[in-house]
Amino acid sequence: FDATLEDAVKRYQLRNGVEPTGIVYGITQRLLNVPIETRLKQLELNLGRLRELNQKTAALPKYIVMNAASFELQGIARGRVEVTSRTIAGKRATPTPEVHASVQAVNTLPYWHVPGTIARAQLIPAVRKDPAYLMKEKIRVFSTFGGEEIDPSTINWFGDEANRYVFRQDFGPHNALGLLRFDMPNKHIVYMHDTPMKPLFNSYERAFSAGCVRLHNWMGVAEWLLNDQSQWGRAALASEIANGRQRTIKLTKPVP
Repeated sequence: FDATLEDAVKRYQLRNGVEPTGIVYGITQRLLNVPIETRLKQLELNLGRLRELNQKTAALPKYIVMNAASFELQGIARGRVEVTSRTIAGKRATPTPEVHASVQAVNTLPYWHVPGTIARAQLIPAVRKDPAYLMKEKIRVFSTFGGEEIDPSTINWFGDEANRYVFRQDFGPHNALGLLRFDMPNKHIVYMHDTPMKPLFNSYERAFSAGCVRLHNWMGVAEWLLNDQSQWGRAALASEIANGRQRTIKLTKPVP
């Protein structure tokens, strides 16, 4: 196992989306042991996917492709890649679904309405361990979304009543959606957005979310989506955020 072989292993790891350590162990060993017949089937499957995608996008002047497997987003116009971003996609237990949607608007300083599944699996157990959790995370409790706000100290968090309420996190840099969200209505209720957890973008495999897609270059993507609206350039977006303005900026034309 000399330097030449080590370099070859690193190239192989990079091509397969694995951290290039040069060490044959764990996921690298599993990848090397995949039979050639399986690889051929993967190539055939993905070739079909690419052909289908090309047919769907051939007539589109502008569109976004987010590849959950490679944790990468591309904004494409006139057949050219004009903007890219690293992404964080869903964990193996909560994978990002296949979504066909259109970005309708950009939301600055969004609230995060905590999905019921996340509230039951993570938020309520966290409150049981630490009664100050909601205050630390700036999360408010409501009877329903848009309904009456409830004082958390009046709730029996160890009883069934804890599951009756809904939760909303205040906007700001601490918010789970970060400083900006891309409004793309879809049946899966997953979105693309910023994140306060920036260090995660340094990982090679970025499967950390509950299904939504977090963007590293969120400002660049927003600027690209709004590039036909001169009043909403990067400086204007940054100013809205810096001044604490919640705003929904509708796209002139939705972008698939």
